[in-house]
Amino acid sequence: MIRDLAVLLILAGLAAFAGAQGQKPPLTAAQQQQLFQKNRTMVQALVDSSLEISKSNDFVQRSRSYRKVAMQLQRELDDAAGDTDAGRIVELGKHLDTVLRQGLAPSLRAAHQQIGPGGTDRQNLLDMRNSTVELVDRLQNKARNKWADTPEVRQVIESLESTKKDLSNSVDP
Repeated sequence: MIRDLAVLLILAGLAAFAGAQGQKPPLTAAQQQQLFQKNRTMVQALVDSSLEISKSNDFVQRSRSYRKVAMQLQRELDDAAGDTDAGRIVELGKHLDTVLRQGLAPSLRAAHQQIGPGGTDRQNLLDMRNSTVELVDRLQNKARNKWADTPEVRQVIESLESTKKDLSNSVDP
């Protein structure tokens, strides 16, 4: 009987210990404010650009708005890299990939169709496409050479490579 009780107490203690290990403590108000301050500029840029995108039927303007978001994400990625914050690098890298793949590339394709091969904004589209591909190249090189070498960062690099190819094909030369 005592042995059964001892085993039960040991198991209960192990269960309590294991349960305590699996949960992270909630963020304090100060930590939440710090995260909000860190993300405030990014949130503002996303809101402003989203409003511009939703108001416009001009795909060239939409492309410019998506490009603005991509540039803001690039600045945030540089800050996260400076802080050696691998988790934030991965999070922002995924957001950048989504903005480029689901926002900028389709907008560039639609703008290309909208203005045609001889349109007045054609050179702007080519410049936007080329500078964004160069931006992705720079970020990938930074990620390979300076950022944390984690499986998640490597996955972001690979995803950006696929997106870069999609961007390259978004506007015919």
